[in-house]
Amino acid sequence: MQQARSAAARSEYRDAVRIIYGAAVRRIGDAGTWQVDPARTHREYVRLLPDDSSQRPPLLAITICYERVWYGHAQASAVDYEAVLAELESMP
Repeated sequence: MQQARSAAARSEYRDAVRIIYGAAVRRIGDAGTWQVDPARTHREYVRLLPDDSSQRPPLLAITICYERVWYGHAQASAVDYEAVLAELESMP
């Protein structure tokens, strides 16, 4: 999280969003839900969570923002950063 905060402090919101996405995937993996596998796509991680999982909505929201700014080359903003940070912090 320190890396994400540092990136955001430098107004590098795109990198901050990417870092938060990675933190979310690792957090769920550390809980034993899955082994982090770089061969998996972002949506595969979402699909691995049951529909009724409390982690699914925040991970999906983070994933959508990450894909939009990283692959869609949308301009990331402080609002995007704050939104994905709040989603990460809401994850059980």
